[in-house]
Amino acid sequence: MSLKIITPPIAKPLHLSIVKQHLRVDLNEDDSLIDIYLDEAIGGAYNITQRQLVASRWRFDLDDFPCSIDIPIGPLVRVVSIQYTDINGVVQTIPATDYETDHTDGSWTHIVHALNKPWPTPKSMKNAVRILLDVGYVAPLVADSAADTLKLTGWKDLIVGDVLRLSNSGGELPNPLNPNTDYYIQTVVSSGVYKLSATSGGAAIDITDNGAGLSFAGQLSLNDGLGTIPGGFLSWLLLTVETRYSYRGGLVNTPGSIVTKNPFIDCILDPYKVILA
Repeated sequence: MSLKIITPPIAKPLHLSIVKQHLRVDLNEDDSLIDIYLDEAIGGAYNITQRQLVASRWRFDLDDFPCSIDIPIGPLVRVVSIQYTDINGVVQTIPATDYETDHTDGSWTHIVHALNKPWPTPKSMKNAVRILLDVGYVAPLVADSAADTLKLTGWKDLIVGDVLRLSNSGGELPNPLNPNTDYYIQTVVSSGVYKLSATSGGAAIDITDNGAGLSFAGQLSLNDGLGTIPGGFLSWLLLTVETRYSYRGGLVNTPGSIVTKNPFIDCILDPYKVILA
């Protein structure tokens, strides 16, 4: 069994300006350093929770099909594909109608075969079963004010009438869009490109600018029903970066002149440990 990222997120969950605001840093000399600490904090959040904040694609490999496949990462946006190597060594793709998922609460996802559609028998080999997954709380959003469209990256295909929630870090959403507001897919322009309406079946919203900072979209029907990255994650990232930035050495001189080892150091290497099964 193995789990590895195939397509990393194209955006971070926090804009650098928000992190610098939290750190009360006005100058730009430490931007690269702060960015490194933010990347490390994002990885730390995943290692602790096994949850992906911004949408990305992962591959989960198994040697065989269990009755119920427990996906050790969340929140699930969609199962892209399930493939396996059959007993003749040929890679086969299982039709999406042959399996079902349960992930409406954003917790661990279980994939089970559909009624009267048992799992096939793969070849006896390591990683005979390969599952592609799109996971994340939100998808990066890019507006095209000239076309009145929004492009989502790393999300499942949406249909007319689907509801989105929008959020932003370090700037403003494209005007006149607002956070914590339900918007409806009004037109599917192409895969991942949409026009929105303020009401179900309403007219397309006239987008007058492309916004600023980092904009995101999510769905209330997925990911704990929030449609945004939970605030607890964002707070944890800020506090973690603050600690990294404040204590930059391997040793920490605490009040009372007691020198101790920085407790974060060894945790940085946790993702790189080789664990033999």
